Amino acid sequence: MDSSEGKYRTNDYWAERCLGSPAVGQTLAWFSEEYDKLIDAIKSQLYIRKADAKEGGIGRPLGAMFFNLVRHSMTEATTFDDFIELCFKLFRQALDEDLTSVRERIKDHFTSGLHSLVTDVLVRLSGDLPEMYWQDLKGALIASSTDATHSMMKVIEWLHLDEADDVKNSLSMEQIAAVAVESAKRTMRGFAFDIKTEITVAGKFGLSVLKYLADIVFIAFENVYKHSGVENRPWVVLRIWDENERTLRIQISSQVACGVRSTASESSLSEIRQLMTSTAYHVRVPVEGRSGLFKLKRIVAQSKAHGLDFGFRTDEEFFVDVGISLFYIPGQERSELLAESA
Repeated sequence: MDSSEGKYRTNDYWAERCLGSPAVGQTLAWFSEEYDKLIDAIKSQLYIRKADAKEGGIGRPLGAMFFNLVRHSMTEATTFDDFIELCFKLFRQALDEDLTSVRERIKDHFTSGLHSLVTDVLVRLSGDLPEMYWQDLKGALIASSTDATHSMMKVIEWLHLDEADDVKNSLSMEQIAAVAVESAKRTMRGFAFDIKTEITVAGKFGLSVLKYLADIVFIAFENVYKHSGVENRPWVVLRIWDENERTLRIQISSQVACGVRSTASESSLSEIRQLMTSTAYHVRVPVEGRSGLFKLKRIVAQSKAHGLDFGFRTDEEFFVDVGISLFYIPGQERSELLAESA
């Protein structure tokens, strides 16, 4: 860039090499300017997010759900050192997920943005240069973009915490379910229900699974609150089991009042299922007010490996069944529960 004029200089080297073509120098100056804009956009992801600024991919607020997790983990035998250790562990897990999300966003944004810029340059110059010079310039652009990509991948690799898996994945499914239920209860103050949990999942999990499950539980409970028709303490059963090593099933059954299941309500559910087969679920569609089912669909639709089923099992019971692959749980999406409780 010419600092005195604030403009990007034309690339005289390639302009002279390509028979003095002014289009080459001007186009490459445009490429340099757009490339710097691409890098500036990526730099913004490396900032620590502040409350009064939208930029920054690191440092999301922990939110009420994390405090519920700390509270649930405290017992009479918990020492102050145990409390401090847990807080630091949760902080590191949250930071690790922030860094994972930043790595993915930088990689996607840089590779797609650079590919688009190189393609635009070659298209702009394809008719202005003889084939020999165009191929020469093309080879140089591809080699430079490859080097730039390798350099960016090195930057991305710096964004890691040196942390063992047993620290990242430190929550049992019983803990996750208990915190998800407690967080939903605290968010929906005034709504009381009798909850029974049946958990048959071994292993330890991280915060991303907690947030994902908390979203599903909250939305399902919200659906019970709005549509069960039971005025006083409906029963709810939360079942979680693993179909295989990497696939979880989450089933939430709930009591419905006499008369809630009807021809009209069955027709409404059929219409919702039909809408879910198209892209219509991306738009809020008020069908009998059952927007919660569309929220669940938007969560599940983040991967084809996930699944969703729902309906009346009997005249007194409604169920929501979600299948999730642990390979495809997003680590850093803002949860519905955090959004509701913020």
